[in-house]
Amino acid sequence: MRKKSVTGVLSSLDLGFPQEIFWGIVMFCAGLLVFIHVFLLGAQAVNGMILAGHRAEWQKILPQKNAMDALGNEVKDLRKKMDDLTGVTSPKAMGWPRKLNAVSDTLSKGLWLRTMTLDGAGLTMEGSVLVRDRNEMMTVGNFVANLKKDEFFMRSFTGLEVVSVRRGKKGMTDVADFTVTAKPK
Repeated sequence: MRKKSVTGVLSSLDLGFPQEIFWGIVMFCAGLLVFIHVFLLGAQAVNGMILAGHRAEWQKILPQKNAMDALGNEVKDLRKKMDDLTGVTSPKAMGWPRKLNAVSDTLSKGLWLRTMTLDGAGLTMEGSVLVRDRNEMMTVGNFVANLKKDEFFMRSFTGLEVVSVRRGKKGMTDVADFTVTAKPK
């Protein structure tokens, strides 16, 4: 039950060459591992410095990148507006003067339009009507009905409907604001 000494273990591992060579090989391997470890730590430090340099360069050009992104978004918006205008002025849509005349002809006394907007969602008309004897709903309804009767106006639209009518006052006058939409075909 005696413990074997270290030299006894080494002597049992006798591979046929002197112990000095064995210890030399062990020390060489240990030194190689330390060298590799130090080399990898140095490489990591160099990569960290390179990364810090790239981050500093990125921070320098970030304002320019943001400005370019904003410019790109502005170009997209302008292209969309241009496409909308092209759609309105295309040969298919060239009947707009006649359509606008139809709108003008169907406006009755006391009813006026403030805005007309044509976009991808269709035509939106916003206006006001004087309130007399509480007949503003009938006045707006007649306006829409007369536009629906105009075949040329309705060629480009699938439907025409009153979206909202709200009573209010403009100064001393009772008026009702309304919104009418026409859905494109």
